[in-house]
Amino acid sequence: ESELLAGPLLAQAVLIGDAQPYCTALIYPRQTDASQDEIEQWIESVNQHLPDYGRIRRWRRLAEPMSPANHLMTSNGRPRRAAIEQHFGNEILALYPANEKYQSREKRQTNTELQVDKESQADEELSAHKEPQVDKELSAHKELSAHKEVCN
Repeated sequence: ESELLAGPLLAQAVLIGDAQPYCTALIYPRQTDASQDEIEQWIESVNQHLPDYGRIRRWRRLAEPMSPANHLMTSNGRPRRAAIEQHFGNEILALYPANEKYQSREKRQTNTELQVDKESQADEELSAHKEPQVDKELSAHKELSAHKEVCN
């Protein structure tokens, strides 16, 4: 984001890409008459200095700026990412074609929670299956120890 905003062309840029197949951006230019080509050229020039995983592959121009008044920015100008993802959900979704599997923040959190639940359930099932085996081994060990005592 800071690289995009370093030039004179863009007033706002929010990157989306955490746990996504590639980075996308929501952009608002400083001047409303900035052309799509100008913005595209600026993004391409910034991308040349970024690693592959940090390059912006798709972007969407915003119709109006994000602000504290529309609850998309904090009072000191920082983006409220969860609010932005919720507000621009359809626009963000359009930046990731169906075969590229965009997941919203809520869906990623839900999937993480489901994965943790599955892992916990698997651990419980594994423990349930292991406990009888441990009990059998313990019983066999006690029997062997008792047998040794009798034989000695």
